[in-house]
Amino acid sequence: MVKEIWIIRHGQSLANSGEKTSIPSTIPLSPVGHQQAEKLTTQVVNKPDLIVVSPFLRTQQTSQPVCHKYKDTPVEIWPIQEFTYIEPSRCCNTTTEERRPLVLEYWNRKDPYYQDGENAESFAMLYDRVRAMFQKIKELDETCFKYIVLFCHGQFMRATQVYVDNPTVSVEKAMDLYIDKKKQKN
Repeated sequence: MVKEIWIIRHGQSLANSGEKTSIPSTIPLSPVGHQQAEKLTTQVVNKPDLIVVSPFLRTQQTSQPVCHKYKDTPVEIWPIQEFTYIEPSRCCNTTTEERRPLVLEYWNRKDPYYQDGENAESFAMLYDRVRAMFQKIKELDETCFKYIVLFCHGQFMRATQVYVDNPTVSVEKAMDLYIDKKKQKN
C-alpha cells in the first residue's frame, strides 16, 4: 500500500518578514504566517492518520489550525526542524540580511562535515535527519498510517527533495545537489 505524505512548510515567520531574531527554535510566525496557517484548514480537507511537526515554534504554530480541525488525529514531534548551520550565538538579534555574510561563508566551504559551533549542525547531520525521517515513515504500519501530514521547514524540504531524487549519492554529492537547488531558488 502506498502512503500519501504531505510536506508543508511553516507559514511566514518573523525572520522571513525581515525582523531581527535570535534563537532559531523560538522564532514565531508573523501575522501573515498565522493567516497562512488558518488557510491550511481549507487545503487539508481529508483527515490525516498522523500529523508530524518539528520541535520549532513556527511549525507548531502553523500546524495548530489543522490539529484543531482534526482533534483526534495523533500528533508527533519529529526532528524535522530547520537546518541550523550557523552557530546561533553568532546571530543574536540579527536579520536575515545581516546574517547573509555568515551564510555565504558556510556554503562557500562546501564541507558537509563542517560544524560552525556547538549548537549548529553540519550538512551531514541534516542529511542524516532526512534519512531517519524516511526510515521512520517506512516503519509506520501501512494499515494505520496511509495519509501523513508533516509540518517542517524550507531547508529541510530542500534536503528531502535531494534525497528523493538521489537516494544513493554520497553526502558530498548531496551537498552539491542541495547547493544547486538553493541557487535555482534564488
